[in-house]
Amino acid sequence: LLQKEGRNYNFAHDQIQHAAYSLIPENEQGRLHKHIGNLILKHIPDNRVNDVLFIVVDQLNRGVSFIEEDERMELAMLNLKAGEKAMSLATFLISASYLKAGISMLCENQWEKHYDLCLQLYSLYAEAEYCNGRFQDVGLATGFVLNKAKSFEDKHRVFATLIKSLAAQNKTQEAMHIGFTVVTKLGVERNFSLPDKSVIMKDIMEIKMALAKTTEAELLNFPEM
Repeated sequence: LLQKEGRNYNFAHDQIQHAAYSLIPENEQGRLHKHIGNLILKHIPDNRVNDVLFIVVDQLNRGVSFIEEDERMELAMLNLKAGEKAMSLATFLISASYLKAGISMLCENQWEKHYDLCLQLYSLYAEAEYCNGRFQDVGLATGFVLNKAKSFEDKHRVFATLIKSLAAQNKTQEAMHIGFTVVTKLGVERNFSLPDKSVIMKDIMEIKMALAKTTEAELLNFPEM
């Protein structure tokens, strides 16, 4: 049933592992996952925590029903770190799942108690879901930050994500309106108004027609902008 590999013992087959796991009462499985996650954290050196971060967070998340109130913020922080690591590896779906789990650890008054953590979780979650093409979730997350953020500077990150999200949905007018609003608040003066949508569409069509008549060789020889 078990095979020894160095100092470790592994199940000989995945089905054996599944069968053994099924013998654990369902109401105890979460408690066991939490215990495993905490054991790893307790015995792993600080400089190696990042190496096993996904394993630890996965175990603790599966034991979330047994997490005490005073442990919730620590788990939210671990999910943020796991989300950041997953984003750096371009695994955006996994990143979003960790960040969403971290957000689920929060309650309404946490924005007052743990402002920076809440701001980072929601801001990065919006970016992850933008990469996943889940624009409705992007809107919800950015809206939450825009409502809760204490300063305009704290909104910069989600404004950028929101503008990209709107542009990806061909909501050009909305994206440009927000963009102009942001640069105005940043102190950049502009002496022009938003162009009419028909003007934008006309320019886009002209560009498409010009590109359609352009060969790959000609494209490669265009001067850098």
